[in-house]
Amino acid sequence: LPALRQMLQKAFIDAANDAAKAAEATPEATSEATAEATSDATAEATVQSAVEATSDATAETTTQAPTEATAEATTAP
Repeated sequence: LPALRQMLQKAFIDAANDAAKAAEATPEATSEATAEATSDATAEATVQSAVEATSDATAETTTQAPTEATAEATTAP
């Protein structure tokens, strides 16, 4: 009976230590995951903005060039 009691005490202490280690690791892991997600979202937003700006500029140039050419041809003597 004393051996069983000692074994249970050790198991309980080990479980408590494991729980304490997990509690310490959780904020750090959460912080790292948040930083990584924020970094990924920022990079994605930056790429998306660049793609949209390029697309807008291309669309504007594509629309502007024929309009200017038509205006010049119309006003030519």
